[in-house]
Amino acid sequence: MMRGVLFALTLYLSLFAPLLPASGVTVSWNPQDPTIGPYPTDALTTPDSTQKNGIRINLPMPDCTAAPSDCQDVQLINQLDGFQTAPRIRVTFSGPVDVNSIHHAIYYVVLDNLTQEEHGVDATGQMLYLTQMIYDPTTNSLYGKPDGNLDQHGRYAIVVTDVIRDMAGDPVEADPGYSACVNPGSLPQTSYCAELSQAVGSVAARLAPANIVGASVFTTMNVTTWMEKAYAQLPNVGHPPTPVQPPSLIQFANIASLVLHDQIAVNPAQFVDVTLPINNPLIQGIGAIGFGSFASPNFLNDQQVIPSTPTGQDVTLPSAINLIYFHVFLPSTPEPPAGYPVVIFGHGLGDSQWGGPTAMAPALAQAGFATIAINAVGHGFGPQSQVIITDTPGNVTTLTAGGRGVDLNGDGQIGPDEGCQAANPAQVALRDCLRQTALDLGELVRTIQGGVSLTGVGHPDLDATKIYYVGQSLGSLYGTIFSALEPAVPASVLNVGGGSVEDIVRWSQSYHYLAAALLGARTPSLLNEGTDFNDNYVFPYQPAFVNEVPGAIAIQNAFELYEWLQSPGDPVNYAPHLSASTLPGVPYKNILFQLARMDTTMPNMATTRLIKAANHPTTWEYRHDIALADGLPVPQDPHSFLALFISFFVASSGYTVDIPSLDAIEIGRAAQQQVAGFFASGGLTAPDPNTFLPASLPQGLFEIPAHLPEDNGY
Repeated sequence: MMRGVLFALTLYLSLFAPLLPASGVTVSWNPQDPTIGPYPTDALTTPDSTQKNGIRINLPMPDCTAAPSDCQDVQLINQLDGFQTAPRIRVTFSGPVDVNSIHHAIYYVVLDNLTQEEHGVDATGQMLYLTQMIYDPTTNSLYGKPDGNLDQHGRYAIVVTDVIRDMAGDPVEADPGYSACVNPGSLPQTSYCAELSQAVGSVAARLAPANIVGASVFTTMNVTTWMEKAYAQLPNVGHPPTPVQPPSLIQFANIASLVLHDQIAVNPAQFVDVTLPINNPLIQGIGAIGFGSFASPNFLNDQQVIPSTPTGQDVTLPSAINLIYFHVFLPSTPEPPAGYPVVIFGHGLGDSQWGGPTAMAPALAQAGFATIAINAVGHGFGPQSQVIITDTPGNVTTLTAGGRGVDLNGDGQIGPDEGCQAANPAQVALRDCLRQTALDLGELVRTIQGGVSLTGVGHPDLDATKIYYVGQSLGSLYGTIFSALEPAVPASVLNVGGGSVEDIVRWSQSYHYLAAALLGARTPSLLNEGTDFNDNYVFPYQPAFVNEVPGAIAIQNAFELYEWLQSPGDPVNYAPHLSASTLPGVPYKNILFQLARMDTTMPNMATTRLIKAANHPTTWEYRHDIALADGLPVPQDPHSFLALFISFFVASSGYTVDIPSLDAIEIGRAAQQQVAGFFASGGLTAPDPNTFLPASLPQGLFEIPAHLPEDNGY
């Protein structure tokens, strides 16, 4: 279907503007200009046979001398094959309008889907409301988002009705160019105008007595296509004849100390030693620790970015591979004939395969599960990091720790998550860290399915038919992608996850500085409060409000472009494929979400958006506000409650660990036992964690929320 900017469209604008004057405020209409719109629109695309949708975005280039960052944004956007699946619309008016009249006056309309590869979540003809509406009086423009994600590779219309009133109370009117475009009796229509006319005609009667006075048609991008194709290549990865680190097993009772020798700098290499508290009474039920490695295809370039490829082309395996090092905690209970059922633990940002997994492994071991973990991209510090184990007689075993940190900024230091966030282009942020890590987890599943023998008795020690996943924070982000793609994992727990990545950094008290750094690095800078920013954004389901903060709209628009660029690696775009619209060959997934009220690291609103995108699966909320109100000695930030609220910090000056109160630990234990019970049922039921709390703690600290949070609690 032909789309793009055509000469005839321009001709319509020039011929009909003088013939059809409008006396009142009109809905401005210029599909060739994204600052006028209505936007988005397929008039800002060009045909491209290498793309799955058959089109490619073609936004006009800004002044690259005056605004080089804007220029780079558009260059990156113009490689994509459609608009993002939660597109922020812009409708501009010729004069001021009454913001109070905007409610239920503009709709997204579902037209059709370009493929039948998945069921989809939107029904043809469905009309979707607008939310997060912001009116900019300096340009008389209204912005808004859909209430939920749209389907990928789908066609949609935006329709604007004359329910909207100008400041005199009169209905807004149609622009002459729009009227000419949708009028079948006009000059021979362009293909875009024909599509627009058909779309408007399909819903006009349903909106009566309101009239449609502005509209556009647009196509959403293919979000999962590259990952689906890359994932399909995993069985073709050639493994080394023998693992670089052969499987080995160390009995837990024989370990006197376990030290992480973390590489924190290069040229010269510097290290800091972290002694894990393996003799802590909290760690019970573990029988042994096994180690091993496997090969995984490395799609990242030296900037930690996966280069863009057209969505209609095949994905081939790269020549480079990553050697991924894993460790697994085996239970102390007798091994079942088929091996232990196994839970993959995905750690959080700045953590490693030794943090959250170590805190979680005892509860899983006591329920009969092995726990296996790897480092995510950019984590575990430098590649020279080691695990040094000393047994009770004093013998020392030194193993490669599999550090995946990268000195990406060239300062000679390797931070705890350096290499996860891309440096150039910085706009893609965590996109490819999340995608590559999800692929690594897929290769870990292939490794388990191939047989992991650690005890040396000749049969696998991990049951390849019972593989589950639990992710914490960042582990829930890449875990959502992994769970949507991996057929062999029937159930996952996603703890304190969220999406989109932009909403996380926009509202998070812990990660706000990352957004400020990104905005400040732009040319020109978008920081509008000295070294900080205020984007004056609005939560969903709030009344439309008038922006009065200078510079806020430009920041909002930049965040929207970042969200668009990061779509192929954002968990919120994979969440619909967990159950409501599963991808080809992937069965329905049983998902348990765990969130914490007042989480200052992962904002509740970002978690709500992810859960809604996943079609509201089983969800339990830890009510940290109740714990604080009750005077319990718990940390202010509940983000790490699944890891027993334990936090640790590694720096060149040394290592510190913060062990919380017994009450906090008991809360974390209750959440962990819910996870273990969920997996014990095969993901069919989630036990009430309140039943695992000691009598000394108030009951009702956990609940199935009647309504997901609609604010962050702070």
